[in-house]
Amino acid sequence: MNFEYTQTQMELQDEIAHFVKHSINTLSFIEEKRPFNADEWKETGKIKIHGLPIPVEYGGRGLDALSTAIALEELSYNCEDGGVPLSIAA
Repeated sequence: MNFEYTQTQMELQDEIAHFVKHSINTLSFIEEKRPFNADEWKETGKIKIHGLPIPVEYGGRGLDALSTAIALEELSYNCEDGGVPLSIAA
């Protein structure tokens, strides 16, 4: 049995890590220790991170369960605010 990630899953990891480091972690709520505002929440939606397992025809990314877990894990590893991954996963 092969437990290695597929090329698509590795690209997903890279995409999420890059997005978090260059977008979410640069938002001012982290430094100001305040909750997300609506505009910042929309920023996290640019790559459809709120709809990882939702079918594409309904506006999501249509990922399988393992790929969704990989994306959320990468989000958790890289995000400076631990509440963001929890909010998105909910």
